[in-house]
Amino acid sequence: MIRIGFAVALLLAASACDDRPKALPEPPAMLATPAENPFGDAVNHRLIHDSIAVADALEPDYGRVSNELHTIRRDQRAAVVAALRKGVPPGWQPLKVDALLRHSRILAFSSGDAVYALLVVEPGQGDLMPAIVMRNEQAMPR
Repeated sequence: MIRIGFAVALLLAASACDDRPKALPEPPAMLATPAENPFGDAVNHRLIHDSIAVADALEPDYGRVSNELHTIRRDQRAAVVAALRKGVPPGWQPLKVDALLRHSRILAFSSGDAVYALLVVEPGQGDLMPAIVMRNEQAMPR
């Protein structure tokens, strides 16, 4: 019985030491997740160039970041940015990303070792714009 209590105490202590923030930013509901990349070569080139620049700026401090492709309608760009800013949980602070972006805007937040960013590539194709959610392991949903 004492061993079980000790094991439970160890598990609780380990979970308390988890360096992930308790609440994580969520992608705004207006982001759509396409089944496949709907963009042509020119937009993909801009998307790749700027997402690599952001990753290069973030990874020295936060470790490897993942990229999740989403799309937004051009007329919803401002609403997506406002929704993300409003929905950031307590403990997350705006983060200035020093990256040379040619075709994108970045909105990033950090909480300790966790980083969450939204990269919106401009212009998109037709009515759609690519939006890349970038986050490191500490900012991934559990």
